[in-house]
Amino acid sequence: MAEARRQRGADAVGGARNLSALFLPLYASLKA
Repeated sequence: MAEARRQRGADAVGGARNLSALFLPLYASLKA
């Protein structure tokens, strides 16, 4: 149970990191 919860947390963090890595260049190009 705790293992699954920890895995879900890691997936959420990884997803947020991927999203920010995808979004930052787009945001920078919009600001420029």
